[in-house]
Amino acid sequence: MLYQTRYTTSRLILSIMLIAGLARAQTKMEAPNDSSLKEIVKVELAGDDAVSAHLIDVSADNGIVELSGTVNDLLSKDRAEKIVESLKGVRAIRNKLEVRPVERTASEIRNDVQMALLVDPVTELFELSVGARGDTVILEGRVQSLAEKELVTKVVKNVKGIRHIYNNVDVVPKLVRSNLEIREEVQERLKNDPYVREEMIDVKVKSGVVSLSGTTGSLSEKAFAHNDALVMGVSEINDDKLDVELWAESPLRKEAKSIVKSGEKIKKDLQAVFKNSPRLADAEIDIDVKKGAVTLKGNVDNLAAKRLAEHAALDVVGVYNVRNALKVRPDEIYEDEEIKESIAMALQWNPVVERHEISIDVRNSKAYIYGEVDSRYEKEVAGSVCEEVLGVVDVANYLRIRRDVEPWNYLGDEVISSNIKGEYYNSWYVDQDDLDIEVEEGVATISGDIESKRELNAIVENAFDGGARAVRTRLDLLGLPDYGYYRYREYYPLN
Repeated sequence: MLYQTRYTTSRLILSIMLIAGLARAQTKMEAPNDSSLKEIVKVELAGDDAVSAHLIDVSADNGIVELSGTVNDLLSKDRAEKIVESLKGVRAIRNKLEVRPVERTASEIRNDVQMALLVDPVTELFELSVGARGDTVILEGRVQSLAEKELVTKVVKNVKGIRHIYNNVDVVPKLVRSNLEIREEVQERLKNDPYVREEMIDVKVKSGVVSLSGTTGSLSEKAFAHNDALVMGVSEINDDKLDVELWAESPLRKEAKSIVKSGEKIKKDLQAVFKNSPRLADAEIDIDVKKGAVTLKGNVDNLAAKRLAEHAALDVVGVYNVRNALKVRPDEIYEDEEIKESIAMALQWNPVVERHEISIDVRNSKAYIYGEVDSRYEKEVAGSVCEEVLGVVDVANYLRIRRDVEPWNYLGDEVISSNIKGEYYNSWYVDQDDLDIEVEEGVATISGDIESKRELNAIVENAFDGGARAVRTRLDLLGLPDYGYYRYREYYPLN
């Protein structure tokens, strides 16, 4: 993972204004009031590379956050909602953001959407029809799962010029499953999700429609529950009665140190996760588990599947670490020039990176990309675009971040420390009670206990978000004292 500080002037000003208020909220462990919540949302939106926050207005009423104004593309609209969704104290979101995309003809949009679906290793297998009226895309056809339908929408959002998407694709499961079978699998997935308290969620299934009701402590927990319900045989998910109640907020990850699972149980749980993922369902993955450490071996047919397998495994209760030894072996070998052309098209139609001049080279199915972008987020998006192209087996991302765009601003050690505490307090993945933070001349040293590699990544990421020049970790992985490589690491902003 690449780390790059991203403090803008507006975020710096807002951060200084909020230090005292955030510190009080953290001490009392109380959700912020509407006034504080509004300012926190502004800070988070202003500091995110993916969101053009200068034209976003924020209001908050009884924990309900309303976003209005304009953004450049559908990805920015979604990103803004995800940022707000993850914050403590948010009970609901009214996303009234209007998308003002670059102007393109309906024919251009339609052609690029068709190509985007064709160069993706999964959606290229679907029988879909694409229509476009102005800047609106209409999708029709059939897929075999609700997860596949949602993947189609995700792929299409990567095309610039789109204001609205109507996904009219029908979900026609290949296998008919009983309501009881679906319900039991959803309940098991909720149980195995470290970010969901399954005892507070009721699951009902009727004719392939999953209804979730009960209580969650945050919108993020609700989103994880929705994802857990994306199993085979489900045609629709209704979570309108799954309420967000702030009194139900608790440490955001189950106490992994108290959960002991056998290797066979973890393996079975991972197999269930993989089979419900459109990118992993047909993959030949061997799973080895030793004391909560998972090793993935075997073959997948695309690079995006390899990355997803690792991330999915980290989100299973009982898994502390993942070693990804999967090999990418496409079903069909493409010429390097074909792959290069597909990557060039995908980068050109992507609304995040299309304005940058990115050079591409492909050697033996490995893609190399060069050039300059404005932010870490744009660099990561460009890399992901390459990973999701048919035939790519590896990506070397040599994009550089313009230093004149994102210089490091020294905020002072006390301010950086307070900002990092605020980031950890609002983070879904970090348990700040187990951490100690020291900052000297902009270098943050984080010590304490962690429960997963995912938490380690979030700790480092949030520390840079808080304004650190560099990050040192002195962390112990709970339950696995033999994995000492988590300790004594240093991270620097990289080009």
